[in-house]
Amino acid sequence: MRQTENSRSRVQKSKDTKTTSAERRTTWMSVRDVLTELDIKRRTWQRWRALGRTPECSRLPNGELRIKRCDFDTWMESLNTRRAS
Repeated sequence: MRQTENSRSRVQKSKDTKTTSAERRTTWMSVRDVLTELDIKRRTWQRWRALGRTPECSRLPNGELRIKRCDFDTWMESLNTRRAS
């Protein structure tokens, strides 16, 4: 029963469009999520990673990359700051 309640709460959280700062710190993004948000092609992302111009990524045991939402947001802010200077 408890597992079902947890599953339901996770589904409910994913339906909510607003995220709290605590959720942003613990939310992980896939590369696909990043590509969609930035509206770029995978090859562009790969080139940026090779040049060290992406937020910090973690590799899962299956080889996929994940990016912490808070790291992505910080990276985006740093880009905006550089552009404004």
